[in-house]
Amino acid sequence: MIPKSFSVLCHDVKVVFRKDLQSDCEAFGRWWQAKNLIEIQTPNQDVTREYAEQAFWHEAVHAIFDSLGYSEDSKDERKVDTVASCIVQILKTSKGEQ
Repeated sequence: MIPKSFSVLCHDVKVVFRKDLQSDCEAFGRWWQAKNLIEIQTPNQDVTREYAEQAFWHEAVHAIFDSLGYSEDSKDERKVDTVASCIVQILKTSKGEQ
């Protein structure tokens, strides 16, 4: 699931799909800290919905780290991607409620 918006700490973050993001910046997602905005490539023949979701969570982790003041962690793309992958796995494998 990719939300239209969410809040993290005191920041309201907007999420938008862009048809041209991949060609514009050669990425499937982009976090704009100054705008509190995440852009995600609209799914197409090259980008599945699942990959767009992974890109969303990757950018959401940047938003989380930056909101917490962990700018060095936010610059660590491997760390960001690993945390995002863990979140996606939790969401996809969750079963029932307590």
